[in-house]
Amino acid sequence: MQRISLKTRLIKKISNCPLTTKFLLKIMMKPAKITTSYSSLNDANLEKKALLILSSMTGNSSFSELQDGVSLLAESIKRFTETRNVLMGYMSTIDADNRASRQDLLSCIKKLGLLVTTTATGDESKLLSSGFTMAA
Repeated sequence: MQRISLKTRLIKKISNCPLTTKFLLKIMMKPAKITTSYSSLNDANLEKKALLILSSMTGNSSFSELQDGVSLLAESIKRFTETRNVLMGYMSTIDADNRASRQDLLSCIKKLGLLVTTTATGDESKLLSSGFTMAA
């Protein structure tokens, strides 16, 4: 008598279930999305992520109409970096200027991410080329 593994039996049962098929189709049909919130990152990692997005978006033909937003992101990164460098000289990380420039950068990234999502219309290759992290 041939033994069939529990995993194999479960797969056979699941594959015969119409609800499971609908669920799998629903998951597979979900449009690709990107993450636009990076507030959990520390300052150094936020700066790295912002620079990655900037380099990925600069001159990206998939998002040529968003280059004004990319310019705003570059300015925001510059302010954030300058504020961080000044604070590092004072060995203090809790400062109103730092918080303000951080919030400005996060807001700029989020707005640009929403524009990227709208422009890409679910095209995963375009979203990947933007430098943003793909959402799960």
